[in-house]
Formats: sequence, C-alpha cells, structure tokens
Amino acid sequence: MVERLWQDVRYAARSLRRAPAFTAAAVVTEIALRAAIGASRAQLVRHTMVEEVSGTDTATLTLVPGLLVGVAFLACYVPARRAARTDPMLSLRAQ
Repeated sequence: MVERLWQDVRYAARSLRRAPAFTAAAVVTEIALRAAIGASRAQLVRHTMVEEVSGTDTATLTLVPGLLVGVAFLACYVPARRAARTDPMLSLRAQ
C-alpha cells in the first residue's frame, strides 16, 4: 500500500513538472467540488439536526455549491483561455 502511494506521489510530481497550470487547475477544481459537496452536506445536517428546521432550504443548498463551482470554473477557464491564444508552433519551437 505504501509503494502504491509512493507511485502516486511520483506521478503527481512528474505531471506537475510537465504541466503546472493544468495540474494546479485540476487540484483547485477538485478542492472546490469537495468543498461544495461538504458545505451543502453540512448545511443539510445543520438544518435538520441542530436547528430542527427543514433540510430542504433549496436556496442555500444550491447557491453555496454553485458559487464554489463557479469560482473553480473561472480558476480553470482563465489559464486555459490564455493558453488557447498561444500559437502552437511557437510553443513547439521553444521546446
């Protein structure tokens, strides 16, 4: 199990070295999605168990994850848009 974890860490380091912007965007997206899911779940549990209020507060349960997913989308879209404007031949010649 430790060997498998070490392989994953080495693979992550290689992919980070090759494409740091893409790797960072993927990590930010994953973190934002996990935070959105966790926040909506925590909100649901808080409403149903702590305050004894209905757990179907659709405004909160959709706006918070939606906002987090929107921020993650922008964090990925802006670097991707900038990379799309680059001429591929210039990038290939530089390597």
